Amino acid sequence: MMFYKISQNNTFFIVIVTIAYAILTVFTVNNCFFWDNIQQTSKEAHWFYCNGFDSILMPVYNSGSEIFSTGYHPPLMGLMTAALWKIFGYSVTVSHLFMVGWLVLLLYNLTILLRIFISKKYLGWVLLIVMFEPTVLSQYAIASPDFILFTAFVSAITAILKPKPIMLSISIFFLFGISMRGVFAGSILLLVHLIYSFNGEYTKVNVKSLLTILYPYIPTIIILFSYYVYYFMENGWFFTNSAYSSHY
Repeated sequence: MMFYKISQNNTFFIVIVTIAYAILTVFTVNNCFFWDNIQQTSKEAHWFYCNGFDSILMPVYNSGSEIFSTGYHPPLMGLMTAALWKIFGYSVTVSHLFMVGWLVLLLYNLTILLRIFISKKYLGWVLLIVMFEPTVLSQYAIASPDFILFTAFVSAITAILKPKPIMLSISIFFLFGISMRGVFAGSILLLVHLIYSFNGEYTKVNVKSLLTILYPYIPTIIILFSYYVYYFMENGWFFTNSAYSSHY
């Protein structure tokens, strides 16, 4: 009976997750950047921060600059981090506290998403499994862009199923803008969205129905396409000026 009552009380599980992540935040709030986070967050943010956002394009690998871009990753993470430093102060703590907002958003949308697929009896337990998965915990602990990517991905799926076009448009912007992994994930999500929408027996495929699905994606696609065109015009192909050009 006790197990059954706990299983039915989703608030209990949300509180457990919140307490666990609060403790994790306290212990990691001053942790340094790690692995790819040094490049994608720290180095790129330093360039925008020190140069006053003069250009959206960072120096390329062979330009002689100590800080250079990856190119194929959109610069959103660096831009956001530099802007946060300008507003709240130049500290690694700012990036960790920034993750708290994404954590709240993830919990909110993940709970909604699980309600669609999971019985109420098991919803809380599945929530624990997802939020305590080691990769999710570690990406949160190092203030990784991938935690934002995961949140945006979950939010986008939720927005498709509810449906909430405005929320989908915002989620897609962050999903595509965080990294090339997000671009791949967002592109596949768009394909799945089309298949999901036109799979019904009574759904007609026409220009109006197609535009209804596409319009939340269009602003981000235009912005991303414009960035890549500008990058190619100024710097050429990504890997020509990359530290990894030899094996790419």
